[in-house]
Amino acid sequence: MLLWQLWSLIGGCMIDATFKEGYKIQRPTTTNNNGLVEKTYTDVATISCRVRQLSGNEAIAAEKMGYTANYRIYCLATDVEEQDRIIGLNDEIYEVKNVNNVMDMGQLFHVDCELKK
Repeated sequence: MLLWQLWSLIGGCMIDATFKEGYKIQRPTTTNNNGLVEKTYTDVATISCRVRQLSGNEAIAAEKMGYTANYRIYCLATDVEEQDRIIGLNDEIYEVKNVNNVMDMGQLFHVDCELKK
């Protein structure tokens, strides 16, 4: 069965019934204050979505143990861009790396992110 056939069987947007509410999309703005560049974030939208971990790696850099994880966030079409970040329900920060408009239908987005700790 093709994906578009499955999409029409489930009614297009019924997938959002599994989404959790309360995630925030934030967009950065930069200001130059006497040569010191400061980045601040402003809330753009609050969305319902589903988060799925794709991969995770432990790494040692500068003699410190770190952890990076890649996630995919599923949400209905919304105002999200590649420089944005998404704040999770427990204040985790997902940096947006790619936004995929599934089948170019303008209904469902796959947002690839990296978790920042």
